[in-house]
Amino acid sequence: MVIEIDHPTLGKVRSLSPLLGEHTGEVLLNSGYTKQGIEHLRQTGVIV
Repeated sequence: MVIEIDHPTLGKVRSLSPLLGEHTGEVLLNSGYTKQGIEHLRQTGVIV
């Protein structure tokens, strides 16, 4: 089965890859970072 998806910047695609930084917070939370620590990294430009 092939499903077309509307990508936010590429238009119609057959599969959707994550945007830059889309899962960064989730990955860092699972790695032991706190929400406050992740927000600090975002504010200082370390992560997107």
